[in-house]
Amino acid sequence: MEHPNLDYLNEIADGQPEVVAQFVGIITKEFPAEFQEYHALIEAKDSAKAAAMVHKLKHKISILGLVQGRALAVEHEEALKEEDYQHTEAFAAVLDQIDQFLKNN
Repeated sequence: MEHPNLDYLNEIADGQPEVVAQFVGIITKEFPAEFQEYHALIEAKDSAKAAAMVHKLKHKISILGLVQGRALAVEHEEALKEEDYQHTEAFAAVLDQIDQFLKNN
């Protein structure tokens, strides 16, 4: 199972720690509210808005090096557009991993 990491950020930052820190700062600031909003939209069964939130979150998932997580986000986004919630539990697990990663870094 993959885990969030800073490998991709380090690669695109070309070894500049201040750039990595800036990206991590932005993600750390934005993610908690998006995480909560996603869960609220799922609970409310607002699949269209939930799909839009997944679209937004998948970029953060990519930045944190979760290749499989991003693929799941793409599938989940498309499924939500069809009011299909089959990937909700698996996607929530990816978001929980990110949440823990950000709290520990």
